[in-house]
Amino acid sequence: MFRRIAAIVLVVILAAIAWTWRMAPLTVSIGSGPIALVQSGAVVRSFAVGEASSAIQATLPVASTAGTTLIAIWGNPNGGTPTVSASPAGWTRLVAVPQSTTTDFEIWAYYNNPGGISLATFTGAGLVGFNSWRGAMSEWANVASVTTLETSGTATATSGFTLTPTTTGNVVSTGDLAISAWIQACAGGTVTDTSPAGWTRLIDNSTEATSSHMAAEYLPSPPVGSTLGPTLTSSVASTSAAGATIVLRAVSPTTDMTAYLKY
Repeated sequence: MFRRIAAIVLVVILAAIAWTWRMAPLTVSIGSGPIALVQSGAVVRSFAVGEASSAIQATLPVASTAGTTLIAIWGNPNGGTPTVSASPAGWTRLVAVPQSTTTDFEIWAYYNNPGGISLATFTGAGLVGFNSWRGAMSEWANVASVTTLETSGTATATSGFTLTPTTTGNVVSTGDLAISAWIQACAGGTVTDTSPAGWTRLIDNSTEATSSHMAAEYLPSPPVGSTLGPTLTSSVASTSAAGATIVLRAVSPTTDMTAYLKY
């Protein structure tokens, strides 16, 4: 008798569990994941001789994919009052860092680009004499198109081998991306750039024998709650330098899908 009652109770419990599983909602977060590098172009040198302004260019190895975000990094340490005065449609300036009236460093973004872009032509102004800009473009997937720039920080120097642009705010979201980059004027020749611990080299022109060098590093998924202050290092001392660290926000989960488990 006892065994029969226990069996009936067990059947009732199993039936209740099965019914609960059948009706319980399963919420799934649909998102795009952390920001990821799609491709990066080399550092391009754009010359201007005796012109107040000139076209400056950045390139990608292959045409961009629609919906990704393009990042353009510009630098000019050659004197005058350099600035990026105009951009193609769709681009937004994220940060601009002047070092006195000698050096300019800027980062621009094109969110949800329409695709097919392998060349971006901006305008550099405030130039004197023989002048040259450095530019580089990269492509990233899963960058948010709203409140994209989560935090940033800048730094300048007139001497020394390092630059440490520290963000003014903390990393807020998971899956974000940090980029830290700089331009330096120096005595000339090649340099050796050293990446900060944990960071990965994005671009540089360190093997070019020249008096202006630009390098960029990136850090996927930086720790939430952290303030970022990577030390950018060159083997040759700067006579002028400017740089920035930016944190781009990743796309947030966009949909909650309610499903039901059925037996």
